[in-house]
Amino acid sequence: MSADAEIISLITTALRTLGFKDFGVKLNNRKILTGIGIYAGVPDEQLGSLYRVVDKLDKIGLDGVAKELSENGIADDVVSRMMALLEKRDDDGLTALSNLSAQLGDIAPAQEGIDELRQMIEYMEAMQVPAQNVDVDFAMARGLSYYTGPIFETIITDPNLGSVTGGGRYDDLIGLFRKESLPTVGTSLG
Repeated sequence: MSADAEIISLITTALRTLGFKDFGVKLNNRKILTGIGIYAGVPDEQLGSLYRVVDKLDKIGLDGVAKELSENGIADDVVSRMMALLEKRDDDGLTALSNLSAQLGDIAPAQEGIDELRQMIEYMEAMQVPAQNVDVDFAMARGLSYYTGPIFETIITDPNLGSVTGGGRYDDLIGLFRKESLPTVGTSLG
């Protein structure tokens, strides 16, 4: 997780050097999203649509996400459990992770993802990454399916430029092209 934290340090340093002050790097972990799906009772074959819909939360709001999940055939009780978790995504980073950890109990992928984000936060503090520029947001999904762990996206709010960086951990991707997998993390800046 030190490499993942170093990427966030690189992003915040680059944007501050370019003169941007009002931006936020959203952090999440694909394992947390999987754990939320398991907790809520989303069938495995519907997890892909879950990620796509939850990633729209900032655009369509909680009601819009609930409606779209229902329209995708996800049962109402499953949607209700999901919404109860997503409503708490605006808590402070470590508080949000602690609350989520307590709710998700012994769901292994979720706990692993939560632990990874906690480690990242500790490394970022040691690297003096400005806390005001980093937000844990367990509704942020990043659309690409090859991510295997922490994911991140940076939004510049003043001026309103929207998303300018995106990335995450993709440990299995290199293994598709070589005989062995390598731990890998990266980002784009555009």
